[in-house]
Amino acid sequence: MLGLVGMSVMTLTVQYGVTHLPVQKSAVILLFKVVAGAVSAYLLAGETLQICDWIGGGLIVLGAYLSTRGEKT
Repeated sequence: MLGLVGMSVMTLTVQYGVTHLPVQKSAVILLFKVVAGAVSAYLLAGETLQICDWIGGGLIVLGAYLSTRGEKT
């Protein structure tokens, strides 16, 4: 029950937060969750990562870098 409530609160919090961000940042955050999940599966569950997994994760990180590179804060 605690996990269900915790996951629900986290999901709703992220959804609320990304509605207040520019679309470039929110897209990168939501895609980066895929990379974090893959790394967690690799480290915690002993999953094997194929070359296409590494390439996809690298492209997500590259997209995050390129989307914020020319941005003025």
